[in-house]
Amino acid sequence: MSSPNNPRLLSADALVRTLIDIYPQPDRYDVGFSGGVDSSLLLSLLAERAADLPAPLQVIHVDHGLQAASDDWARHCRQVAAGYGLPVETITVDARSR
Repeated sequence: MSSPNNPRLLSADALVRTLIDIYPQPDRYDVGFSGGVDSSLLLSLLAERAADLPAPLQVIHVDHGLQAASDDWARHCRQVAAGYGLPVETITVDARSR
């Protein structure tokens, strides 16, 4: 369950095995994707092994509208998901204070 370089880092195989063990037979797996480093790594690992999951993998991006570049981030997330051949759902919310 670990990477040779970092015993605390899950390999893609271990991540998929853990998902299957924790969530047996879901309708689909949704992975939250902000476009940042952490969610990019998670998406990469899951996309690499999506064919091994017992249900389809879908990307979810929440556009909070908090940054001037939020449209750019949403577009980036759609492009990355498309590059993996994964469907993406962008949810737009207005999280600005009033």
